[in-house]
Amino acid sequence: MNSECDRDPVQCRVLLERFLDPNAHNYAVFDSELGYIRKNSVLKDGIDEIYTISRYGACGERLMSNFADRPCRINTYGNSFTQCDQVNYGESWQEYLAAHFGEPIRNFGVGGHGAYQAYRRLLSGLFSKYLMLTGPAQETVLPPR
Repeated sequence: MNSECDRDPVQCRVLLERFLDPNAHNYAVFDSELGYIRKNSVLKDGIDEIYTISRYGACGERLMSNFADRPCRINTYGNSFTQCDQVNYGESWQEYLAAHFGEPIRNFGVGGHGAYQAYRRLLSGLFSKYLMLTGPAQETVLPPR
């Protein structure tokens, strides 16, 4: 749990209320089925005070660089490995595959999501001819020690 919440329950409530506010300046928005989904944001999360700009489409997919104007047959669902957080646009593994295949690959990955959230996201109706589910990281399967 967040150490701020451990020390100050009032601060924890403020953070929770802010997170649940869809208009607040957050990296994600609450989703009643999935817990949260990513949204457009600018975060200071790199070394040397570097900011990361994250942009997402209307369905929650990370915006594509390669072949974004073409119909999409391949979607990826999963955790932070799928999401490619802190990776530049055009440099995610989906973009490399898209360039190699010559067609777009949508990225529906969300850091912290496990296999169940990826599965629920898949069922959201955004089907494509092919799909790719990436394996969850160990920390999303096994409890912490």
